[in-house]
Amino acid sequence: MIQLTEETVKDFIKQEGVVCLKVWSDGCGWCDKQAPVLEKVSGEITDVKFGAINISYKGDTPSPFRDEYMEGIPTAPVLFVFKDGVMAGRAYKALLSESILKKFITEPTIENKGQKKPATIEEHIKTASVEQLKAHLWDLENEHKMFLAELGRRNRG
Repeated sequence: MIQLTEETVKDFIKQEGVVCLKVWSDGCGWCDKQAPVLEKVSGEITDVKFGAINISYKGDTPSPFRDEYMEGIPTAPVLFVFKDGVMAGRAYKALLSESILKKFITEPTIENKGQKKPATIEEHIKTASVEQLKAHLWDLENEHKMFLAELGRRNRG
């Protein structure tokens, strides 16, 4: 996954083909939880370019990227999918299983009355097969058990 900056992110998302952009910030628990799943998926989907930008800032530091693409989204994490430079999907604070994340990245747009529009995670979940939903629940259950075990370990130690 390529680490991007305010100066490099625009060129990255305007590439031909499909790109997936992870927007994260320091101290973001949601970002930390999703990171291992996204890292694994980024190694498996070879025809998609993956990048990440840290939007941590203090005070009113200007952020052209945040101003243009994150309107209405208060903070990270956000996952964007761009296809040929056009936003095709956006997910905010979504803890995704591998199966749903792969579907979101590889099928980022949906048909709506003959027009393609950016997909949301909710729309992907509604259109997921029973097997994909079961896999998603199984992944989340296992992650939940890992989080509880780690919390218990830290509380004891």
